[in-house]
Amino acid sequence: MTLMMSLTRWILKAALAAVAILFVMALGVVLFVALTPFGGDIAATRISALVSTPDRQVTFSRPEGLLTGDLRIDSLTLSDEMGAYAQIGGIKVDWSPTALVSGVFRAEHVSAETVHFLRTPEPPKTIKTQSTSESGSPLPVGVRVAQIDLPDINLSQALSGRDFSLSLKGSIDATGPNIALNLQATRKDEADAKAFADILYAPSENRLTLKASVSEPQGGLLARLLRLPGAPAVQLALDGEGPLSNWAGKLNGSVDGSPVISVDGKHVLVANGAHRLEVVGGGQLASLMPPAFRQLFDGTTNINVAATYAPSGRIDIEKGDLASGAVRIAAKGAWDPKGDNSLTASLTGTKGPVAVAWPINGQESRFSFESVNFTLTGAATSARFNATAALNAAELPQGRFNQIRLQAESEDLNLITRSGSIRSRFTAGQLNFADDNLDRLIRGPLTLDAPLRLAPPAIGLDAATFESAGLSGTVSGAFDTSKQAVTGNFRLFANPIVLPPALASKFEGTIAAEGYVETLSSDRVSVENLVIKSNALEARGNVLLENGKVTGRLAGRLPDIKRWLKDAEGAAGFDISADGPLAAVGIKAVVNSADARLVGRKLEDLSFRLEGTANPNAPQGHVTATGSLDGQAIRINADVASAQGRTSAPAITAEIGPNKLNGALTFSPDFMPAGKIDFDFPDVSLLAALAAQQAQGDIKGSATFTNTAGKSAAVIKASGSALRRGSLEVLKPDIDLTIPDLRALAAEGAIRAARLGAGSVGLNDLTLGITHGGTTTAFDLAAQYDNAPLTATGALETGGGLAVGINTFAAAPRSIPVRLTAPTRIPIENGTARLNGLTIATGSGSVSVTGSAGSALDLTATINALPASLINSFAPALNAAGTISGTISATGTTSAPAVRYDLEWSDAQLRQMRDAGIAPFRLAAAGSFANGTIALDNTRMTGADGLDVTANGRVILQNDGPPALDINANAKAVPAGLANAFAPGLGARGTISGSVVATGTPQAPAVRYDLAWKNAAVTQTASAGIATVDITANGTFQDNQVAVDLRLAGGGGISLAGGGSVALTGDKALGLKFNGQFPFSVLASQLASQGFVLDGIGKVDLAIGGTAAAPAITGTASSSGARLVDARRNLAVNELAVNVAFDGQTANISRLTGKLSGGGTVSVLGTVGITPGSGFPADLRITLAKAVYADGNMIAATADGALTVTGPLTSGPTFGGKLTLTKAAITVPARLPTSLASIDIKHRNAPGAVLRQMEEIRPKTAKGTSEPLILNLQISAPNGIFVRGRGIDAELGGDLAITGTAIAPVVSGGFKMRRGRIVILAKRLDFTSGDITFGGGLIPVLNMEATTTSAQTTITVDVTGIANDPTITFSSSPALPQDEVLARLIFGQSMSRLSPLQIAQLADAVTQLAGGGSGSLLETLRNNLGVDDLDINTDETGQTTVSVGRYINNRTYFQVEQGGANGAQATINLDVGKGVKLKAGAGTEGGTAGIFYEREY
Repeated sequence: MTLMMSLTRWILKAALAAVAILFVMALGVVLFVALTPFGGDIAATRISALVSTPDRQVTFSRPEGLLTGDLRIDSLTLSDEMGAYAQIGGIKVDWSPTALVSGVFRAEHVSAETVHFLRTPEPPKTIKTQSTSESGSPLPVGVRVAQIDLPDINLSQALSGRDFSLSLKGSIDATGPNIALNLQATRKDEADAKAFADILYAPSENRLTLKASVSEPQGGLLARLLRLPGAPAVQLALDGEGPLSNWAGKLNGSVDGSPVISVDGKHVLVANGAHRLEVVGGGQLASLMPPAFRQLFDGTTNINVAATYAPSGRIDIEKGDLASGAVRIAAKGAWDPKGDNSLTASLTGTKGPVAVAWPINGQESRFSFESVNFTLTGAATSARFNATAALNAAELPQGRFNQIRLQAESEDLNLITRSGSIRSRFTAGQLNFADDNLDRLIRGPLTLDAPLRLAPPAIGLDAATFESAGLSGTVSGAFDTSKQAVTGNFRLFANPIVLPPALASKFEGTIAAEGYVETLSSDRVSVENLVIKSNALEARGNVLLENGKVTGRLAGRLPDIKRWLKDAEGAAGFDISADGPLAAVGIKAVVNSADARLVGRKLEDLSFRLEGTANPNAPQGHVTATGSLDGQAIRINADVASAQGRTSAPAITAEIGPNKLNGALTFSPDFMPAGKIDFDFPDVSLLAALAAQQAQGDIKGSATFTNTAGKSAAVIKASGSALRRGSLEVLKPDIDLTIPDLRALAAEGAIRAARLGAGSVGLNDLTLGITHGGTTTAFDLAAQYDNAPLTATGALETGGGLAVGINTFAAAPRSIPVRLTAPTRIPIENGTARLNGLTIATGSGSVSVTGSAGSALDLTATINALPASLINSFAPALNAAGTISGTISATGTTSAPAVRYDLEWSDAQLRQMRDAGIAPFRLAAAGSFANGTIALDNTRMTGADGLDVTANGRVILQNDGPPALDINANAKAVPAGLANAFAPGLGARGTISGSVVATGTPQAPAVRYDLAWKNAAVTQTASAGIATVDITANGTFQDNQVAVDLRLAGGGGISLAGGGSVALTGDKALGLKFNGQFPFSVLASQLASQGFVLDGIGKVDLAIGGTAAAPAITGTASSSGARLVDARRNLAVNELAVNVAFDGQTANISRLTGKLSGGGTVSVLGTVGITPGSGFPADLRITLAKAVYADGNMIAATADGALTVTGPLTSGPTFGGKLTLTKAAITVPARLPTSLASIDIKHRNAPGAVLRQMEEIRPKTAKGTSEPLILNLQISAPNGIFVRGRGIDAELGGDLAITGTAIAPVVSGGFKMRRGRIVILAKRLDFTSGDITFGGGLIPVLNMEATTTSAQTTITVDVTGIANDPTITFSSSPALPQDEVLARLIFGQSMSRLSPLQIAQLADAVTQLAGGGSGSLLETLRNNLGVDDLDINTDETGQTTVSVGRYINNRTYFQVEQGGANGAQATINLDVGKGVKLKAGAGTEGGTAGIFYEREY
């Protein structure tokens, strides 16, 4: 027991000793920290570390007077990753350390001399979340500060747009049961700008008093912090007082004196300790909102919210309405994380999508919401929810996205355990990423379906799928939130378009990739079983990145190396492995190909090996390549080593057939070379073949590099006979350059070549001399271009910045002088060249360029009076004239330029337009090109006679498709003769006005047109004598189909309307309708050339269907009261009426009637087939009724008949039927026509122009397949066929049959004599026999005979031959000569007994019978004597009487007669009129007188 007591006392003493020691140590530490400078520094450092976070640092200087009650801290700084954002200086705290014993921090005065807020702090990257399971604890000590004084608070311009200086005073007392706070702030430069807060919370009395206000004039701090437009005056006041169980408050505010907000709030404590909140009010809240929310609260905003919050966490929303001029937000129901839920919420725009701007990562983003909806129902352990959001657009720093839809739903969500399944879908119609690679990889539309599994701490993803225009696939996996680990599988399918353009062309079809990904932490990422499959690349491998070390292998093959090298064939394999830290990864790579071909050359046993370390600071490795090309060995070896910061390749050798390269190079730490490379390439084609290229030639030389005193120099010497690649060639290249400083771009020497060019374009005898002095490298270029000298001089300047100076430039391509008007200097700074008035002159014009060009463009080219004739050097056929002036400017970047142009072509003319008689015109064009769009702002062509054509619109160029068109053109008074410039034979006349709108693409345009052609005519219509017409047409052209609505009027009465559609592809389907009328006078010219005249008006109502190859015509055509005259055939048809109906296959003639001008009628009925290729089969019936026809010369007839036309009209139709002649007359002409012989004229030594004109007007040989008309006619004439003329008067009758063809008719049958006579000099003979035949032709053949007796002589007269030239012969029995026969027939006596006058009469009779007419002696005498009648007669006794007569006037005829039994006698005849004549005479036998009446019938 004693031992126990002793042990207990010892332990107690030891414990007390330990406590004492600890107390002394603690006191020592406190005194050390509080009283020594070194201890204060340690305290400041330690406290700074405790209160700082990774994103926020708090540092302050050594505290002084920590335990004396007079605490001083010189400075305190708040910082983030960007540096300090706030500084506080001169901190003073007068406090009572002993008061801490009673649990109160009591300070009489707390102040800081200066407080500087420099900028807004950066957002924290990590956010620490605190558990809400425990309620907050009260302050560990009471706090009482009698006076707070901050006299100099400065807010920098970065915070509010300008500097502000404030002062703050106040106090705080939280030492008793109540908490009181009083603060007052004022602006030092504006006494009226102030704010105060007076807050008293008395828990024991359950009372809260809250009074606060802010009042600032225009330009105040609050307005600037809220970024209110114009920084208006702002007043805000919050006033509330009462017990917490029933507390009410009110917030009022105004802007520039106008009330903008009034909100009442109320808090009521209800049953079960729940809190009820009510907020009602509103106003013009947008006036107080920052820009991000201003659009949301546009107009008047009304707020009506009533909700109850229970201690269990349940929130019941009775009312949750917020409505403004832009948005309506509504919420209602209950949210209970442990019970039943019935919550609905929605956001919709009142005037379309709602625009919201919100900063993300310091950059403003814009969203355009269409609607947001949310519902949550059911028990917390199995809640159902559905959320949808529709966004019209989202503009983020990463890009712009349109037509966004988001949907998420669940039926088993456990709110307590935060577990369950969620089905989610995200879609976006249009994606435009700012990053070109992302924009190419992910193209809209995009659909993402992600089934989520929530099972804390894991979030699972079950076969999520995504689809886009170029990339799709599936992803499955899980994310463990406790371990921050991700595991999963992926399968991707890509279209080659997602690859960079240089790679996309290598692939065809789908590129597939799959693998397994695992990330256990940020320090370990692995990809296993990676498989890539495509037609251009196959690969497998694994990659592991762990703790900064990478391990991996990728092996595969290229199935067809032609996809990678154009002129290559075969396959290749590769095997790449990596192992080591990222800073110095060990690399092994092997590429081999057993058998391949490069540009037709055989590549065998190729093996390329690389082994080394990829260390940017100290690379090392060894490269070897072996194989053979066309049986010639390939051997390449190179080593790379690094030591003491220098990298060297001590031995570089390469042999490809006869081509050799040897040398060694050493590179300084800044990678400047030293060493020498010798090369001798007698066969460049082998080197080119290794790159799958084709080139020929040889070159030999060396490149020597030195590195002395920090300068790297080079000497390059090379020469050869020729180098060729395709059409490009360099003949006799010779390079001799010395570059004293590679960095300074300084060089001396010369480059020469006999020729440098491609095809027919190139420089000959090229010499480029280069000299260097100081900071200037001058060049002098001399060559021959296009058989004319080309010279240029200038210099490259490096002193004071890089610049290129061009002193002179002159050339004469295509004999066009081109020269630099004045020396120009082009500075180059940061990759940007600046041009100032670089002017090139040619002809009488010039082009001047000013601005800058680099990564960004700002160029302006001014064109001044550039002769348009320059175009003729490239296109001589244009023969352009005029001058071109204007400006072209380019801004933007080289990858996305923005170009504007404003050009004018004055006095413009082209050869075709000049030949067509078109006066010079003016062409002005203004527009732009940007973002792949060509904008035609104003394109206008004006000229003489009102010519005015304008065009505007745009052409959108697309990377993955044809350009899109949106062009509008308007024309006013455009001469139709413009078309003659391109179709010289068209002869178009008139003017065209209207508009044309073109959309779609050039390959598939959609065109709308509305055109009017006034006074329209072409050569064909003008030569036809058709008057001009007015044509209007409107319609469309789309999908290779033309739709037209056409109107045509004028032309002497033409009035046609119609339209429809015509397809231009396939069968070229037709769908047209036309109706109207047209005068037959439009055909006058064509008909006149055939001897026809047609008067009247035709009407049509037609529809044309079918196809262009087989049109189907339906409708009607008609005419009435028309008249047709056939002048050549002396035929006229009056009162012509036509009705024709078309049914698509036939034309049905229901009426075709007319009256012949000579008497009688004609009518036609029947059908004509109109199917293409049918030959137009006809079945026509022609009826003649008492039809009278007279050719006016030989034939006159009256006929009745029924005729037919059958068979194809184009291939030998048959014309048949029966024709009955009731009366016909054949007149033998009294005189034979005078024969005219054609004169053969030959033009010798004709000029070329005359020969061409003769060739153009010479009729071309006509060819066709038509067959002649087949005849099958029966003509019947029982009597009434009369033959008259030359004394003949005979009647015949009979029947005819006409067969054969119209070209070779066959006529059988004839007409027999019924009666007849012939009178020869008053001697009458009767025909005893006769007939008329046709001898196979259509001209009658006469065969008639008359017999008489005179003085015991029988005389026979025969009339034979064709009717228009018959032969009359005389014969007698006994036989006598024909003149003797004629003398006995006429005078009844022998020829020997005739007097001279009788002989003259006999000759006159012979002439008459022969058809000679006017060639007789008596007629000659009559003409010479000037009398109207001279007649000599002989009576039966042989006495001769001579009579002479003449018309004294139109009514009086005087005649004198001498001889015969009556002697001399004079007679006068007086025509009184109406058939009454007076006649009187006197002679040797006395006088006579009488009255006579005559009538012709």
